[in-house]
Amino acid sequence: MRNLARLRGLPLRAAYLEFKRINPELALNMEGLTHLNDKTCPPLQVADMMASIAKEVYSEWPEGPLQVIPKRLEESIRRIWIPDYDYFEAILTVEKQRRGLP
Repeated sequence: MRNLARLRGLPLRAAYLEFKRINPELALNMEGLTHLNDKTCPPLQVADMMASIAKEVYSEWPEGPLQVIPKRLEESIRRIWIPDYDYFEAILTVEKQRRGLP
């Protein structure tokens, strides 16, 4: 992924389109943006909730693999896991090998 610093400060749609433009290999797998109401789309509501909880839990420990679930949610959430750079790099390596890419 190239030139990510260029994307900072752009409106979401502009950043998305610029990201696709400067990463044509990834753009092949990126369909587009859509806007949904989380009040009428339960999976989106759950994703929003989990993202908010993950942000709350991990914002204080960006470098660590801490698994701290807020007390109020201990009975509802078993685990929150945020992959790190090494995890994504390993996935990329496997996918490149699988597809025969350099």
